[in-house]
Amino acid sequence: MHAHRFQAILSLFLVAHFFCIDATAQTNKAQPPAFVSPVVRTTPESPQPFDLDTMKGKVVLIFHWRTDCPVCLDKMNELRSNVAGWRAKPFVIVAVNHDKSRQSFQNYLQITTAVDGANAQLIYLYSKDVAIDSLYQSERLPTSYIIDGQKALKRSYVGRIPAEAWDDIAELLP
Repeated sequence: MHAHRFQAILSLFLVAHFFCIDATAQTNKAQPPAFVSPVVRTTPESPQPFDLDTMKGKVVLIFHWRTDCPVCLDKMNELRSNVAGWRAKPFVIVAVNHDKSRQSFQNYLQITTAVDGANAQLIYLYSKDVAIDSLYQSERLPTSYIIDGQKALKRSYVGRIPAEAWDDIAELLP
């Protein structure tokens, strides 16, 4: 008899615990992203200066990638097309390359620039030249972050950038 009561109490406890965890997760998801002051800037010795602080008022997509990542390379053409389509909008893509070899990254840039030309809205940076806040770092590639014009993180994606990401960006643009 006591064993039956114990099982009933334990079952109630587990159900209550499950619902509390679930409610907490839903509450956290519903909260709007916090405003942050992220650090994404090149080091002083970098050949190309960049500081996210100068991007206030612009929607920024930070894209972490490597030249030996097939998914990353597949997305690069899409990134170039979208940034070209929003050429008159306050939108910038910061493509942070994580190749082990700087030469692999530079070879890619040389080919891309020869084919597509330079685009001020598509900024390529080499990860070893960049100081990045832990909020915008990832061990998996590709990883993308959408930041609004007030520097608030709006979305992040690990893996392929889904089609909805471009809708999210469009909604943030004036």
